[in-house]
Amino acid sequence: MTMPQLDLDGHRFQPQPVLDLDDQHDPYDSYPGLLVATCSCGWTGAEPKIPRAARRRAASDGVPAAEKAAFASVPPAERAAEAEWRTGHAAALATTVPPAALADAVHTVAEQLEALIEDDKPMAALAAVRLAGGGFPDQTRTAAQRASYLDYSWAQIGEALGLSKQAAWERYGKDQPPQPQEDPAELSPQEEALLRAALAESGDWDTRRAVAALGAAGHQVTDKRAREILRRLQRAGLLFRGNPARAVYTLRASARTAGGER
Repeated sequence: MTMPQLDLDGHRFQPQPVLDLDDQHDPYDSYPGLLVATCSCGWTGAEPKIPRAARRRAASDGVPAAEKAAFASVPPAERAAEAEWRTGHAAALATTVPPAALADAVHTVAEQLEALIEDDKPMAALAAVRLAGGGFPDQTRTAAQRASYLDYSWAQIGEALGLSKQAAWERYGKDQPPQPQEDPAELSPQEEALLRAALAESGDWDTRRAVAALGAAGHQVTDKRAREILRRLQRAGLLFRGNPARAVYTLRASARTAGGER
């Protein structure tokens, strides 16, 4: 008869032969079938108990090793070890540690959220977090900041999470890591064209205006590509977002000097 399954996250029963353990078990070397209860978390049970009859026979000279092992290598050895693991270790954790299957399911959701973010679908990840009723703080922060980088407004990000624009910004926007600076000397032809348009015209630049300016310069681009170009010019230090909550860019004064040298 087997015991009911008890599989806790990070705590799995692992019976170990005495001979696989350290020197403290040397007195039991004559009984290779003995098992000690251990757990995947590092817990180790007490030393195995040798049946009295086995001790008496082991003390006799000339007893074959196979016969000595027979006293301990029967199925009760593993059952006894598991019983010790359950009563001496797992029972105290059963009300505080989630089942392994549930923990695996949560880890799977976290991995799926990260996959959405890496696939540039942070708004879908935020919607999933809201559907789950919250949680996943690391993934939520990364998704919110990625969505902002992709030019979603903080009002849209807040709406996806069921928060106000201000609450979303306060919670996830204030500590956005700085974007790495890129070399403005390595701009693509499309990026050069948009920079020239920004140098020639004043005012703010959003996606729609960037698409129109690039089209007039002979570059037909999608909204997504226009946003990428605007972000690229921002990372090169040529444009900046005056209001992080809006995907609107303005030419830096220093860019006019750099533009004149191009």
